[in-house]
Amino acid sequence: MKSHAEVLNRIVAAGETVLPFAFGVVFPDERSAMQRVLAPQYARLVQTMQRLEGRVELTVKATYEQDRVLAEVVAEQPQLVGAAGTSRAGRAAAARSYHAKIETGRRVAAAIEAKRQRDAARLLAALAPVAADVRVGAGRSDLTVLSASFLVDRKQLNRFDRALERVNAEEQDRLRLDCVGPLPPYSFTEIRV
Repeated sequence: MKSHAEVLNRIVAAGETVLPFAFGVVFPDERSAMQRVLAPQYARLVQTMQRLEGRVELTVKATYEQDRVLAEVVAEQPQLVGAAGTSRAGRAAAARSYHAKIETGRRVAAAIEAKRQRDAARLLAALAPVAADVRVGAGRSDLTVLSASFLVDRKQLNRFDRALERVNAEEQDRLRLDCVGPLPPYSFTEIRV
């Protein structure tokens, strides 16, 4: 699989357009590939190649810095941690209450989720105008703000990089941004074998 990805990445690096298929598809011969995939889907393959021509995929993952996002949530909504009262007796009673701890955790998680949705929308608003298409995926953790693939014209790569640099400069203490690419446009290919 690694070799397959390296071949596709080298083709993309050479400036060619790639229409990636799922790894591991094997046909007994060239004729089978023509009859089972290429001929029945010819129009769709041509249309997809035209849509992908000169474009590559960039994946962007944005993840909260945990301590920073918790501090922001508490600063924005101090009642979340002070719900049991601010007196020493109130805090002690809350600390002993298992259910109170669970409820506080739920409220903090809901506040982080609301913040995540706002921040994801803001990040998409900053990056999507440079892309021809965007696919948003599911995050791997509660701290994932955005996991998205952007279909970008090769001629727009520098513009996308500048937009990403602006976002990174604004968010450097609270979000960790990872960008991988240019890649073959895996997320923008919907050809079935």
